[in-house]
Amino acid sequence: MNSRANTLSNKPVTVDDGTGLLFAGMFPDPSSTAKKGVTVASSLLPSASFLRLTLLALPLLLGSCSASQEPKPDTRAETNCDDSKVQDLIGQNRSGYLERQAGQAAGATTVRVLRPDDVVTMEFNAQRLNLHVDPGDVIYKVSCG
Repeated sequence: MNSRANTLSNKPVTVDDGTGLLFAGMFPDPSSTAKKGVTVASSLLPSASFLRLTLLALPLLLGSCSASQEPKPDTRAETNCDDSKVQDLIGQNRSGYLERQAGQAAGATTVRVLRPDDVVTMEFNAQRLNLHVDPGDVIYKVSCG
């Protein structure tokens, strides 16, 4: 039997360290410790062999967490909007049907209608057709972005 086993009590012990945390388990019996100054907390530290085993196993455990699949290719059509194909819409009244037709003709995936005084985000989207309309819903400008 090793000396550490000799210093463990045979009964589970609950220790209150004064911080409000309770520790339960097999702790060294304070009366049987050979050295003075040995505290109950020292028995809670892992052994050196346990630390070495943990350090050796850690890369294996982390390696199994990484993504093993290749990223999926982007299945969206890489079409860019071409506003030159829909410039003939200028002067026409905007309608839902006209929006869908214009988007298809320009090769856009989305159509955005911009009215006077609309708040507009300024990010560029090469797959978006912008229809600028006046207060009477008449298209006065067509652009991509």
